[in-house]
Amino acid sequence: MISHGNVPINSVLPFFFDAFDGGTGASITMTGIAITDIEIYKGISMTQRASDAGVVLLDTDGIDVDGVTGIHGFSIDTSDNTDAGFYAAGSFYTVVVASVTIDGQTVNFVAGTFRLMAAEAIAGKPKTDVDAWLGTAAATPTVAGVPEVDLTHVAGATTNVSALATNVDAILTDTGTTLQAEVDGIQADTEDIQARLPAALVGGRIDATVDGTGLEAAAAAAIADAVWDEAATGHTDAGKAGEQLWTDIDAILVDTATTLQGELDGIQADTEDIQARLPAALVGGRIDATVDGTGLEAAAAAVIADAVWDEDATGHQTGGTFGQAIGDPGANTETMYDAVVTDAAGTNVAADIIDVEGKVDDLESRLGTPSDLGSGASVAANLVDIEAQTDDIGAAGAGLTEAGGTGDHLTAITWNADWDAEVQSEVADALEATIADSIPADGTRPSVKQALYMITQFMLERAVSSTTVTVKKVDGSTTLFTLTLDDADDPTSITRAS
Repeated sequence: MISHGNVPINSVLPFFFDAFDGGTGASITMTGIAITDIEIYKGISMTQRASDAGVVLLDTDGIDVDGVTGIHGFSIDTSDNTDAGFYAAGSFYTVVVASVTIDGQTVNFVAGTFRLMAAEAIAGKPKTDVDAWLGTAAATPTVAGVPEVDLTHVAGATTNVSALATNVDAILTDTGTTLQAEVDGIQADTEDIQARLPAALVGGRIDATVDGTGLEAAAAAAIADAVWDEAATGHTDAGKAGEQLWTDIDAILVDTATTLQGELDGIQADTEDIQARLPAALVGGRIDATVDGTGLEAAAAAVIADAVWDEDATGHQTGGTFGQAIGDPGANTETMYDAVVTDAAGTNVAADIIDVEGKVDDLESRLGTPSDLGSGASVAANLVDIEAQTDDIGAAGAGLTEAGGTGDHLTAITWNADWDAEVQSEVADALEATIADSIPADGTRPSVKQALYMITQFMLERAVSSTTVTVKKVDGSTTLFTLTLDDADDPTSITRAS
């Protein structure tokens, strides 16, 4: 039930209510609501409002509002005066729904209540009519709508207009001088200051001869001359900028008894010495006349390459390095060289090739043309032997053909009665196997077994409630899946819901 409380007259009041399945508690769609099912009572009167005007079903039909199952509603417009005098400020109202059908049952219920107040002059601001202060009737206003105010207290103390006038007098007269006299004195002092200032002073500067800085050009020049002509000896106090500047100049001009020029001459001499030692063809950090695109002389690049490939592998076996990965053919038994070329211990590529050779020999013997591949002298030799033996298998196998052949495969194999019996037995076992107690999720295609299980249970174990069809598992109580009908009374379609 909805209690709207006090609402302004002429309001449109919404009433929402919900509907549930009596057995499962799930939200369901009701049927049969109409505006004639909605009754409005005033106060304690048992006389219903005569007119249904102003009552509207929400979302067209009042059922499953906004497509939400089980949520229904209607509205009442209290500005509708078809039943004259029924809606009045200060009256209390009760709204009843009688009757609707929910879960196959006829249901009556109280939808809500409300009390009407005076209409709002401004939307959202309740009208207020003050006729008393703390239980005492307010004075009749001299101007309609304007409260009559009689000021008797200021700052918690009793006062009146006469006392207020006395305070104003105290402000206007201070130590025997009126406020006007004080103002006159200030005015006189201001005029005296104006008389003392140069006539050209505007906005705080001599406007007739100044540049953008606010100083006369002559004044700026004089200040600059004075700064640069100032004797440095008078500004070397500790911590002052002049003292620090003087110290820095001493450090630059005199360093370990050598002048700055002396230091520069020394740097120049060292630079000339370096230039003399470099080859004449050095350009951009390399001997430009004889280099290739790498920045090295061609001869130097060749020497480096020879040195890399001629390096003794035994000195480069640190774990994780390229030297260790390539290996030392004479010392390391777990290297790339050893695994691919020489190892016959059955732990690497060579071992795998030997194993393949053995399986090929065994296959040939089973097909009636045994031959021996041998151990092979190298990877290449072993691969050639395997290829030859594979060709032999294709030629010798009864009913088999080489790759690219056109013969029927396995045509020489005769059907065996024992095989027939075995196949029939396996088929019978499959048909007699118990189907798993599970089905795919909604929207997923079932297997043949799952489809048979779903169809069987739909035929044997199902229950219908309104528009919901519940299919049970073989135990007769656990829900296997649910379906939804398009209408509870006269369905024309059904769809899986879970």
